[in-house]
Amino acid sequence: TSGATNPSHDKITKQGGVSMDFQLQEKVALVTGGSRGIGRAIALTLASQGMHVAICGRTRETLDNTATDIEKHDVKAWAFQTDVSQLEELEQLVNKTLRAAGRIDVLVNNAVTSTSAPFNELTDDLFRYHIDVKLMAYIRLARLVLTPMRAAGWGRVINIGGMTARIVA
Repeated sequence: TSGATNPSHDKITKQGGVSMDFQLQEKVALVTGGSRGIGRAIALTLASQGMHVAICGRTRETLDNTATDIEKHDVKAWAFQTDVSQLEELEQLVNKTLRAAGRIDVLVNNAVTSTSAPFNELTDDLFRYHIDVKLMAYIRLARLVLTPMRAAGWGRVINIGGMTARIVA
């Protein structure tokens, strides 16, 4: 029925609206590009649903600030400085997250990069870097988390794409 709620998954908020329970409590999310922008918003929202959250990004200060804000939701947070264009760093990211959290239930691929330059000034190396961050990192991380998710019998991979994922110059 339209507008009906499921009492086992929904609750009425103090403001009178319905808040859905997505049953994410005590699960672990890994959010790339999780220290700012959309990634930060996703990480904080997952934390508000009771998920423990590992984030990665390039800047230590924003990683630490976001991890502190995640912990305000009474969940655990881990912040890993990572260059997602590098396979070895992605392997380390997954291994560190598994060691710290014990599992990865949800992967949110959100990391992006942008370069502002005229098209004819962009080198092959810059194009390769964009492909490594915006495409290959998503593929590589999905492959890396697949085995532990299968072993756990549950897992989700969410890929975020926006204008920055489609534009190089």
